[in-house]
Amino acid sequence: MVEKNKRRAVSANVFLYRVADGTIEYLLLKRVPRTEINLPGFWQCVSGALEVGENFEMAARREVFEETGFVLEDVIATGLTFIYPIKNEWRTLYGTDPSEVVEHVFVSKIQGLPILSDEHCAFEWLSYQKAYQRLTFGDYQSVIQSINQMLVTLDNTTASTE
Repeated sequence: MVEKNKRRAVSANVFLYRVADGTIEYLLLKRVPRTEINLPGFWQCVSGALEVGENFEMAARREVFEETGFVLEDVIATGLTFIYPIKNEWRTLYGTDPSEVVEHVFVSKIQGLPILSDEHCAFEWLSYQKAYQRLTFGDYQSVIQSINQMLVTLDNTTASTE
């Protein structure tokens, strides 16, 4: 049960990508630090908790629009999840009950430049290898590794491991 006015401990996480010159590039967003909950600035994909009445795909589409301005044509559920523990400093957001956040992972191919929300202060399009190095929070590295393998097959690209 979610406490009133608290964040749900289930989220959608969306890897946005494009193919440029045969190489898959991932859109990474730099999170603005939130000192009040001891959350540093770090690089991430689009991510956000489900709101009441939403399923994971709806949350994925909403979060992408809110954080980047993109309206997704297609969003693919990967079947991947990653889990990270809720730190004591985050209890004001999540309440007392949940111990971890479970993020369900999606991918979507896009074009253009994002319009950042106030949650993020920068963005970059990066190759798989550079994105892998930047994604240091939680299980991001193992997830992008699986995503990249999936996309190489879907998009018939061969240079995406650079």
